[in-house]
Amino acid sequence: MRFQETLDTNNTIIELSEASQVKSYIFAPCIVYGKGRGFGNPISIQTVAIVQAAKALRRVYRTDAGAPIWPVSHIADNTNLYVQILRTILIGQDPGHGKLGYYLASSGSVPWNDIYNAFGKALAQRGVIDDATVQDADDEILQKMADALNCPKDFVAPQLGGTCTFVAEHGRKIGWKPSRQAEDILVAAGEEVDRILQHLKA
Repeated sequence: MRFQETLDTNNTIIELSEASQVKSYIFAPCIVYGKGRGFGNPISIQTVAIVQAAKALRRVYRTDAGAPIWPVSHIADNTNLYVQILRTILIGQDPGHGKLGYYLASSGSVPWNDIYNAFGKALAQRGVIDDATVQDADDEILQKMADALNCPKDFVAPQLGGTCTFVAEHGRKIGWKPSRQAEDILVAAGEEVDRILQHLKA
């Protein structure tokens, strides 16, 4: 339902912008990692949900069957795409808008299972969970995860799972390119876990 609401919102933005004769640009979400250095939220959302739920249940749980994937982006690459879109607009070029104005700052996609395993290992090394083994969440576990995340049970899986097959096509057409590989999020799992744990203490 949340994904459908997002799609409906995007469509509404495009329709209203066209009716008002203004250009719309939609920035699609990745799993963003790395330390934010500006104002606002200094860390991502989905990785926080993994750590927050695991900390409460002493284990990392997966919510999806199979091998779902999601696009990832380092915060620097995410920011650079924003800047490149603005730069392209300011020099009088059209970077693509409306139905052609979807942008994704992704260096590629990573399986959720790889992310769970990397974060589970980092959490276990820090004594936050009992061991690094990732297990499937049943209905009872999903409710416990919902309690930990302070959300309805149906909202657990969309926060730390699901499949997205978007690719970063439009950004590359205007000169943007990522500086990191998608798999770098796995290498940075320890730093990301430390950052999230510190944030949860605040």
